[in-house]
Amino acid sequence: MKIRILFLLTAVLIQLPAYSQQKEMTLDECLDYAIEHSVTVMQRGVEVDIKSENLKESGNAWLPQIYADVAEQLQHGNAATASGTLPGIVSSSYGLSYTGLSLSLNMPIYHGGQIKYQKKSDSYSLDNASQNYEASKKDVSIKVSVQYLQTLYYKGMAQVSRAQVELSRQLLERAEAKVAEGKAPESEIANAKAKLAADRYQLSKDEGNVVLALVKLAQLLNLETPEGFSIADPELESGIIQPMGESAAEYFDSAVETYPTIQAAKFGILASEMNVRVAKSKIIPQLDFVANAATNYTYVFNQGYDVAPFGTQFFDNNPAQYLALRLRIPIFNRTAYKREINRSALKVNQSELQLDESRQQLRNDIQDAWYNAKVSVDNYFAAVSSREAYELSFDYEREKYESGRSTFLDMREENQKLIKARQDELQSRYEYLIRKKVLEFYLDETEN
Repeated sequence: MKIRILFLLTAVLIQLPAYSQQKEMTLDECLDYAIEHSVTVMQRGVEVDIKSENLKESGNAWLPQIYADVAEQLQHGNAATASGTLPGIVSSSYGLSYTGLSLSLNMPIYHGGQIKYQKKSDSYSLDNASQNYEASKKDVSIKVSVQYLQTLYYKGMAQVSRAQVELSRQLLERAEAKVAEGKAPESEIANAKAKLAADRYQLSKDEGNVVLALVKLAQLLNLETPEGFSIADPELESGIIQPMGESAAEYFDSAVETYPTIQAAKFGILASEMNVRVAKSKIIPQLDFVANAATNYTYVFNQGYDVAPFGTQFFDNNPAQYLALRLRIPIFNRTAYKREINRSALKVNQSELQLDESRQQLRNDIQDAWYNAKVSVDNYFAAVSSREAYELSFDYEREKYESGRSTFLDMREENQKLIKARQDELQSRYEYLIRKKVLEFYLDETEN
């Protein structure tokens, strides 16, 4: 029996929700976690590492290449070879083996500036990748911040609905008391119960929206499961909202020079221009310094043939060295160089168009955020006035209902108007906070 109870307790503990061991995450914690676990950000980080390796490679292109060649050749039958140890061409029905060793050096002296331009191109490409990496972190931060505030909005809506349910419950109790006192018909109770049921249904919907918003936020954070995930309610400014800037153009002018997508496009243009110079340098003659040292050893599988010993061949008779300057002059390569130059020039145009597109997209995003924020400010102050007016109107209507000078349906109508006014105020407030947060990211005014 004790074992069975222990088993049941263990099962219950296993089923406890994960959030019992988790704390609520703040916005800053969500941003840090999202950036750290974003696959897109990781991919951009890998691209930075790749571009960094490319730059290191092009930076070492002027260094000499040194490599060794080792060859082992076996022949059988009527074989022939030329060797410093054999007198001319020797044939043997027994075959022979030939061992060769060489050490070569190749060092560029002049390649028409190709090495210099390639290094600059790779440097600009690294800057481009770094800015794209920063842009990806910005994008993740904006999405997470917007969804975080959207989730807070739904939580606020649920709080409004929860307060409304409590008010409807109190009104039901009052309606039951009035009916019991004979001061109201039975229909008052039915209307009050219908109102309470409707408000509970709305609360259920709002709480469901909170759950769905949390799930979406958890997905943006790349959490394995949304179970137990919750966010903290920060101290948000209330009442007076900070005024907006003079215009959306002012925000754009401040952001356009520093925003990562713009900087990435600019570095993309510079990298493309350097690639044009790299392509043009390939039609210029190239001068290299070449050095080589080699030796070999030949062994004939014929006991009757007198072959010099290994040491004599390898170290005394066969070693050879040479130094050379090699000039390579391009003459005709099926117009491949011309095509490469044309493609590089077209990529410059493509990069310039990318810059124009990035600027236009940034302008549109800032305009959307600024004008939406501005409209939400106006809506907010209008909603505050509306809510205050409907609160006063509802209080008057409630007093009339208490004194028997109005019906429950009249009070219910006023209550619905008050609910709508509170929802409008909450919506315009969070709409402003969302747009303001987006603008802060564009202007680098946040600490994240």
